[in-house]
Amino acid sequence: MQALTYNKRETNIELLRILCICGVILLHYCNIEIGKGLLYVDTDSLNYYCMHFIISLAICAVNLFILISGYFMVNNEKRSLMKPLKLIVQVILVQLFLYLANVFLFEKTFAIKAILRALIPANYFVILYIAVYITSPYINKLMAMLSLKQNKRFILIIFLIFSVWPTIVDLIEEAVGHKLMGLSSIGMYGSQYGYSYINFLLMYCIGAFLKRYDFSSIDNKRLYVSFILNNLLINIWSQINNTTAWEYCNPLIVLEAILVFLIFNKIKLQNEKINFLAKSVFSVFLLHFSFINKLNISYFVNSNLAVMILHMMFSCIGIYLVCFIFDIFYKKFENFIFKLKICRCSFLSENFTLLQDK
Repeated sequence: MQALTYNKRETNIELLRILCICGVILLHYCNIEIGKGLLYVDTDSLNYYCMHFIISLAICAVNLFILISGYFMVNNEKRSLMKPLKLIVQVILVQLFLYLANVFLFEKTFAIKAILRALIPANYFVILYIAVYITSPYINKLMAMLSLKQNKRFILIIFLIFSVWPTIVDLIEEAVGHKLMGLSSIGMYGSQYGYSYINFLLMYCIGAFLKRYDFSSIDNKRLYVSFILNNLLINIWSQINNTTAWEYCNPLIVLEAILVFLIFNKIKLQNEKINFLAKSVFSVFLLHFSFINKLNISYFVNSNLAVMILHMMFSCIGIYLVCFIFDIFYKKFENFIFKLKICRCSFLSENFTLLQDK
């Protein structure tokens, strides 16, 4: 979970990336299928409403990662095939590592099919991320050709088509209790809750737009008030139906990502320790799932509210630090692997311009 690539590290944005991955951990802590926090917590308790509030704050994290990528990649046409290759290799190696660790440490039964599954980089974020990475130079070219007015119109159009309309369709489906095949602008089977290249593309374009035009004149007070009101609407919506409220393509979630980014972009901060710590964000994303079900969440979500919040905080910090240490060793291993002669193919390691005619 990193910006696709950029040379100059801005600590305010690196800090935002760290907070985003902590947000992802919290989302999965509360998720009814992974950490199952919302499944275990007593409905209508103070803890229940607090978890809704936390989810509504953190739900924009994935959108923010892609928005940040658009912001920093918009003026760069160079791409390296080594970058997506490294992402895929890391996904595979981490999956293998986790499976073998379960076999040897927790006496899980060894199975060839499980090994084969670990060799398949089935990670939605990585695959969609790579798709954005490869196609983004053409998006950059398109937006560079448009005037300010045309860019505003373009962003508004894709926002309406790929965020507002799919969400309206989902709301209609919930109202009628029936799946409306073919009505969504995302695909035959609907919005896919924002887990789509279309939503990633939308967030990339928004990030690119924010980079091209100066938004520093926006008053801080307006940003904070807008963020609070927007988050309040998300919370109210989630009490009615949290499925639609927490979709990544939801207009309010898209807007939340924009507001959070603009707030952090105005912060002036430079700290190399934060920059260094942020380099392990992707490893945290890949590894944190294996820790979630070991946190005794069912106990803590029904404890005192302060105890639950502290457990969430220390869980995030602990998981991040463990993954940070893992990342240090992995980077050394990765450098060794990719420095081997077999990996020195120029068409992989050298930057190339996708827009050139050859």
